Amino acid sequence: MHRDSSLFKEPDVLQEVLDAIPDMVIIIDPEYRILLVNREFCHNYGLENDEVIGVPYYRIVHGHDIAKEDCSCTVALVSTIHEKSEFSRFKRTYATTAHPIFLDGKIAALVHTFKDITDLRERARQKAITETVGAVSHELTQPLQIVLANVSLLTGCAAELPDAVRERLAIIEESVTNMGALIRKLQNLSGSGPVELIPYEGGDRILDINRGEAL
Repeated sequence: MHRDSSLFKEPDVLQEVLDAIPDMVIIIDPEYRILLVNREFCHNYGLENDEVIGVPYYRIVHGHDIAKEDCSCTVALVSTIHEKSEFSRFKRTYATTAHPIFLDGKIAALVHTFKDITDLRERARQKAITETVGAVSHELTQPLQIVLANVSLLTGCAAELPDAVRERLAIIEESVTNMGALIRKLQNLSGSGPVELIPYEGGDRILDINRGEAL
């Protein structure tokens, strides 16, 4: 099959191809200088095309004066193969790739892509929390019901029990009832949408179990 690649020899066409890609894309030389950049990259960093061409990419992307050692570009320049990595900046997390382009047996450029995976990670975290909450509440329900049934059975014979035992049974029954209410909150929470964390002692954050009850 004949493949006519003459179309992609036109700079404007290549720029259109890059601009059609929804992720951020830059092409850099082995000195990390930006040769080409797509519209999404400029939009994300609030810059114009001519403001980034020729600039070492790490100054814009990482805010550093030198390239990071664990950056996919740095690794790809050494390994000479396709590399992947992740980094976080401004409370966002990005998955990156660096793909070497060879000319005369040497790396002439790297195609460097960035994909914002912050929301994807958050959805995965939310899913893991709700699934764990659902599983835990389910596993706690049966033994709790057994304890409550036995307490009720013993309470039915309360007239034959010493006062101290009856008092302890009442405490157990109250505690089991409170735990049952807690489990119901967890069950409601697991199906109520995104979960939230609230401040706790020592600077920690805990699951807001009352949110599911309010929805």
